[in-house]
Amino acid sequence: MSFFILSDVHNVTLKLLGNKKLLFYARESLIQAGTSFDELISGTNSVDLAMKLNNSAYMLPEDNYCDFLRKWYMLSVPIASKKENLGCISILSRENCINQEIALIVQLLSYKISNEFTKNKRINNNYLCDVRLTDSQIRVLKVLAWGCTDKCASAELGISLGTVRYHKTNIFRKLNVESSVQAIMKALKYGIISLDDMEV
Repeated sequence: MSFFILSDVHNVTLKLLGNKKLLFYARESLIQAGTSFDELISGTNSVDLAMKLNNSAYMLPEDNYCDFLRKWYMLSVPIASKKENLGCISILSRENCINQEIALIVQLLSYKISNEFTKNKRINNNYLCDVRLTDSQIRVLKVLAWGCTDKCASAELGISLGTVRYHKTNIFRKLNVESSVQAIMKALKYGIISLDDMEV
């Protein structure tokens, strides 16, 4: 019988998943949400090793350097996207070595979590775009999205034609585009404006 631990990039336990009996034993061993598996705090352990090596790490109870892990067989697999470590998933067993089938399941879980994170990262445009437009620039962009010319945008916003063009120049530079249409498309893609903003 085993239970899972999900740890963040700093080796701190975020969540434990398993049956109540094993989770009770885990709490008795001081393994709970908030437990740090950083080597400086908990000694050498599979979570810390997996994160440092960016590879699976398996430890027998006698190999653990801290008392609270001395009763547990532990396999940890880092969760990583292409560019960064996201955390670690571990499986702990109190009585049995962790067999190959279980190890494969943990590897697949790590892969699945990583893929879900990457997919959500693509969907959540805030992760994709570090572009920060000012409120004035966003107002100009929204009016341009209505199909207004520079002169029309000037009248609509009550600002000078020169100010509209100044904001457009900065918008184009920040979004790395060359036209209003490209700016609007990129702003929609990055979630800076929405389709609702394009309604007059």
